[in-house]
This record gives sequence, structure tokens and C-alpha cells, in this order.
Amino acid sequence: MGENMKWFLLTFFCFALLTPSFAASVEDVKYETNENGTLTITDCNRNALGELIIPATMNGKRVVEIGDKTFSDCLYLTSVTLPEGVVRIGAGAFSGCSRLTSVTLPEGVTEIGAYAFTYCSQLTSITLPKGIAIREGAFSDCAGLTSVMMPEGVTKIEAATFRGCSGLTSITLPEGITTIGKDAFAYCSHLASVTIPKGVSSLGERSFFECATLTTVTLPEGVTAIEKEAFRKCTRLTSVTLPSSVTKIGESAFGECYRLTSVTLPEGVTEIGMGAFFACDCLESVIIPLRVEIKEGAFTGCTAIEEMIFRGPPPQVKPLNEKAKEALEEKKGISDPETLPDTRGYYLPEYAKDWEAILGGETGEWNNLRMKPLPKRMFKLLH
Repeated sequence: MGENMKWFLLTFFCFALLTPSFAASVEDVKYETNENGTLTITDCNRNALGELIIPATMNGKRVVEIGDKTFSDCLYLTSVTLPEGVVRIGAGAFSGCSRLTSVTLPEGVTEIGAYAFTYCSQLTSITLPKGIAIREGAFSDCAGLTSVMMPEGVTKIEAATFRGCSGLTSITLPEGITTIGKDAFAYCSHLASVTIPKGVSSLGERSFFECATLTTVTLPEGVTAIEKEAFRKCTRLTSVTLPSSVTKIGESAFGECYRLTSVTLPEGVTEIGMGAFFACDCLESVIIPLRVEIKEGAFTGCTAIEEMIFRGPPPQVKPLNEKAKEALEEKKGISDPETLPDTRGYYLPEYAKDWEAILGGETGEWNNLRMKPLPKRMFKLLH
């Protein structure tokens, strides 16, 4: 017998020894009786293999719940069908079922617990019943999940619900959703498009962090806050449409969006957070509203900016040192900084009295920057 054949047989036998040799059955599950006489499935044989169909009744009692961590790390399960009558799937119920490709949920399920399907890396799709409540991290790190149709009745995308779903290419969110939570779609690296419905008022911190394939974002009227790092590292994002309802752009909200070329900030924006657009090195033009607080480093690293148009007089420039003053005089043709427009209508923090603080780096890097008020005609067109 050749050496190659010996290695093949040895590998085959090792695999056979490590892989369970029996199919999953109802005998693999354990359950507890609830006070009202119904059943909760509480555990499963970790060697259960293949497809598992849970019956509607066991020993004459109805199955109504899948308990916390019931099937967690059942590495050999590939498919699970839950019966009509199940209303809740507990926290971590199917977490780490790395070979699970299909789950059938009955219409009556009202809740999917926190991290219920996390790290089900081969789960490609799932149909969710109407009105279901989906808890934090329910589908996080399901790398094989490619599309999700969120049903009517869902009102909130909880924190980390789809975080790390790197195969997710699109998602449809229904009317009625009001909040998209922290990290909800973070690291969905192939998410190319998302439609955010009317009624959403807040985009949580890091909600679309590092969605590297996302190219355009249109936010509906009603969104008031774009929180910290909401779209940070969306490196293919080229355009953003912000509604007039937005009042706050949080810290690093669009930081490192390298392909973003222009942005118009609505008149109602009162705060541009620290580093909000830092390292957007293709950003060429910005329209800034009246009465806005621009925090430190808001445009740090935006070296392509040529024009900042203000809906009012530009903020005053007061160089903090001789080097900055010389740069202003040489690069921007400013002969006397004291004659520059005043700060009426602007709220610059004490530490950001000049553009060196707001833009970051040496003032002299901003060779082509022109600051000017918005013409009245343009102001009318934009409103």
C-alpha cells in the first residue's frame, strides 16, 4: 500500500471517529415543564447531526419556548424546524451552530433573544414573522447571511443585531422603525445599499461602522442625530443626503470616508462633532449652516478642501502663533487677520479659535481654502 493511500485512510478514519454517526432526533432534546403545563426545550445532545424537527407536542404537552443556550455549539446541526406554538427563542439559543444553514420559524414567534443566532456562519437566510421583537446581537457574526427582509411591526433595530454579517448585501427596513441601535450593521463589509424608512429619529453610535461597500446614504426627514462613528470607515461612500431635521453630527460620524467629495449640512445643524469628517481626503466642498458649533478637528486631514461656503459670515481667523500667521498671509492672501469677518452666528469652542484647530495640522497645508458667505440667491435656492 502506497504512502499516499495510508495517509488518506488515516485521515478518513480520524474524521469518521470525530464525526457523529447518528441523525438528530427528538430524543436528543431535553425539556422542562412550565407552571402552566407547557414545555420549554432546554438542552440538546451536542453530537446531534443533520436535520432536527421539533414536534408541536411532547408527552401530550405543547412546546412554547426554546430556552437560553439550548442548542448553542451544536456543531453538527444543519437544519432546525420549530413547530407552531413556539413564541420565544431564548438568548444564545443557537449561538455557535456553525453548520446551521436553515431555520424555520413559525408565525407565532414574538421574540428572538439576545445573540440567539450569533456565529451561525453558514446561515444564509431567514424568514422572520410579523411583529417580532429582535434583541441585541441576535444575528451578529452570521457571515453567510446575504439578505434579510425585516417584517412589519418591528420598531427597533437593537444594538449589534447584524454586526459582522460580512456577507449581507442588502436589507429592507419596514416603516415603523424608529431607532437603529449602536453597532447595528457595523462591519457589514458587503452591504451596498440600505433604505432607511421615515420615522427613524436616531442612528446609533457605529451603526454602519466600516460598511466598506456602502456607496450612498439617504436619510429621511425625522432623523435628528447621527451619533458617534455612525458611518466611520465607509470607505466607498461618495455622497450623503442629510434631511433638514438633522441637528447633530457626532464625533467621527463620517471619519475616514475617503471618497466623500461634498457635503451640504442642513440649516438646523447646531453641532459638528470632534473629527466629524476627519481624513475625508477627497472632500472638496462643504456648505456650513449658520449658528453651528464646530468642534476641534472636525475637518482634520481633509486636504482636498478648496471651498467652505457659509450661510452667513465665516468665522474669525485668529492665528495662535507667528508661523500660522505667516501661512495665512502667504497662502490665502490675507494681509491683516484683524480685518477678517467676525464670528457672528458661530459658536467656536475656546480651544478652536482658529482654523488650525478645526482643520487640524499646520494651517499652511490648506493652500487652496477659500472661505466665503453664501450668496442670498443661493440661500433661497437651497431652501
